Amino acid sequence: MTLITFQSRIHFATDVLEEALRAELEESEHRRVLVIHDQKQPDAQLLERVYISLPDNVSREVVAIAPDHSKVVTGELGLVHETNERVDVIIALGSARAIGHARKCRQLFAQSRMASLPQEERRTQRTQAYLPDFFAIPGVDGMPDPCLSGGATASFKTSPPNVIICDPSVIAKSTETDIANAFAKTLGRCLGTFAGSNFNPLADGMAAEGLRRLAMILPQVYENQTAHPLMRDLMAASLIGSISQQKGPGLVEAIANALTLLTQNDVDTGSLQRILMPRLLHDLQLISRHDEALILRLLDAEDDASLSRSIEEILDPLPLNRSLRDMGLALSDVQKAITAAQDRIHMPGPVAKQIQTIVEDVF
Repeated sequence: MTLITFQSRIHFATDVLEEALRAELEESEHRRVLVIHDQKQPDAQLLERVYISLPDNVSREVVAIAPDHSKVVTGELGLVHETNERVDVIIALGSARAIGHARKCRQLFAQSRMASLPQEERRTQRTQAYLPDFFAIPGVDGMPDPCLSGGATASFKTSPPNVIICDPSVIAKSTETDIANAFAKTLGRCLGTFAGSNFNPLADGMAAEGLRRLAMILPQVYENQTAHPLMRDLMAASLIGSISQQKGPGLVEAIANALTLLTQNDVDTGSLQRILMPRLLHDLQLISRHDEALILRLLDAEDDASLSRSIEEILDPLPLNRSLRDMGLALSDVQKAITAAQDRIHMPGPVAKQIQTIVEDVF
């Protein structure tokens, strides 16, 4: 299946990777690709599948992201391959970290290309015009935050991939923890969309469908099943949760992003959702009563159940961290991240104080 959105062309089918990637490269007549993958999550089979998908007349360069590499370091490594000939397309695969680093790399490519122009020409050009194409092949952890930023608020720094290839066979060997993390992350994203104040019925509808799919696969997640239907529906829910973030990142995602920047380490967002989301729903009343009733129906909860308690019960059996201390985070870092997130998403001061209290309680 191919889905064309306002932002990306999305291929979604089992074993579609090779055919879709080759077709996209041939259609665009790309000749030079930069492949970016994550050493933290090595997948030799996935790399091989990408390599054999490249048409014969396409050359490739590869950047492997080391565990201690920042996005800027990855971008600088990528720029080395532009010395003699331009890269047509960046292909990021296997993890949200790889896709996030590739997005930064793409941004640096555009800035470098703009900087090489004569000053007079720079005044009449837009940076977006010099972005190389960007293909993403997500793994079990899906897309990075912000997933798909479009519309009037989009910038070349957050513009989404031109092409996303979602192939459930890529995540067939995911572990119980991988699946639990993806489930919790997607659940938090969908709830965060309903908590957003912007009017966007399309985003709300996508979030509702994401929640419906999560509720459908919950028994299999608890049983640690890895059959194809579960992988397919988990990837579908993850993709839908990504698209629903058109309103911007939710509260937990904003804190996780700030923590990542502060500590220079990728944050376990699934565990953070498990720890913070039930308390935030209860103490801050993030979601309207009308939407709460809808969400409870989608999750097949009791009519008189509370949303915060229902979410806590759903997340409790998952093999994720149960406290911020278990995540290896320092309380001071989390507090600083909340302050940073307050500026990022225009969080009112009293709300930020409430969140600081919640964090102290759950630490």
